[in-house]
Amino acid sequence: MSERAAVVPVLVAATEFGVVGTLTYVPGPGPLAELAQTGDAEIRMFAVHPSAQGTGAGSALLDFAIQMATDDRRRSMVLSTSPWMTAAQALYASRGFVREPQLDRFEDSSGVSFELFAYRLTLPR
Repeated sequence: MSERAAVVPVLVAATEFGVVGTLTYVPGPGPLAELAQTGDAEIRMFAVHPSAQGTGAGSALLDFAIQMATDDRRRSMVLSTSPWMTAAQALYASRGFVREPQLDRFEDSSGVSFELFAYRLTLPR
């Protein structure tokens, strides 16, 4: 088991051909959270293989994570995505996530610079 999997849940979508998607659920602030504050859950490292996009795998992972946050009595769920990930942004919007531009970031890692858009979903109480 990886160190991350020992600390936070890693959700997996699989078919008879193998793993087609993963999503890391961060239940609140801590060393693996980038945006989460008190009362928030966070989605990290959410990806679906191109061959499985549009099959519902990503929707199932996202819906399960939202249910986990609701069950954990989080007030909201936050996440970051790249500007070019328009299909992911459409999925988030379909579930009620809204942009939180004040939480956007610009990262510079190993000489590679990239912008990250932040989103938030307010969860039912």
